[in-house]
Amino acid sequence: MPPRNKEQEQEVLNWIAAVTGEPLPGGDYEDILKNGVVLCKLINKLSPGSVKKIQEKGTNFQLMENIQRFQAAIKKYGVPEEEIFQTADLFERRNIPQVTLCLYSLGRITQKHPEWTGPQLGPKMAEKNERTFTEEQLRAHNAELNLQMGFNKGASQSGHGGFGNTRHIMSNTTMSSSDITNFEPRLDVGSNAIKPNIEQDLMQRVTADFVKTCFKSDPEFDDCSRQAVQQLFNALGPGLPEIGMAPLDPLNIPKIRILQGEGPVNVNAALDNVTVTGFGQTDVLLSQ
Repeated sequence: MPPRNKEQEQEVLNWIAAVTGEPLPGGDYEDILKNGVVLCKLINKLSPGSVKKIQEKGTNFQLMENIQRFQAAIKKYGVPEEEIFQTADLFERRNIPQVTLCLYSLGRITQKHPEWTGPQLGPKMAEKNERTFTEEQLRAHNAELNLQMGFNKGASQSGHGGFGNTRHIMSNTTMSSSDITNFEPRLDVGSNAIKPNIEQDLMQRVTADFVKTCFKSDPEFDDCSRQAVQQLFNALGPGLPEIGMAPLDPLNIPKIRILQGEGPVNVNAALDNVTVTGFGQTDVLLSQ
């Protein structure tokens, strides 16, 4: 978690007071925002009618609904979901810097709403800067040589074997999973430019021993794809240390946050150090 920035927090409070036109209640930064009332009034000023009901007083559960309504409103307003804080970040003070980041994001998004002409928060967003070039300028650029045109400050394609031939960086072989980290795609040198042929190499020459290839033209494609997925589960369960992949069984998840639903029935849970088992015993029954 990043450290708190008191100057940014004060700037946020000043901006909220300027937007709402109301004095803020006394107290610490997180206490002023905790019940969600100030936040709901803020978004209603930026986008009137965004929050229909604001619970001024009530139980903790009712006050948390204010925060959830604010979160839904700013998401609709345009704040990216990954920048919106979780209810527990504010109400339980788990991540106050994330709350500040979210409010700065909201202040930034107001610049995309021409109907809002009030106070701004944070730096001005970059504006579109289109440039046009004359045909003469474009022709002058076409005359320049770059590193792929055959010569530039001593760099050349000397020794490649002649135009029209193919330079094989590695022989056509079937690679095991331990060789994947050393794979280099072949470059086909044509008469005009160097053309990577990566997709063909991956299909024809980089077939790990746990990868089953299926073709849609195969009448047994559905069964083949089911077997292919099954092989992946079997191989990836214990992990692939040769390519730096950790085991999936057991799968260790440092933190899970679940926030689902609004109104009287919802889920708000935070789980730490979760261990999920069973991936290695997965049976793939159907391919669709």
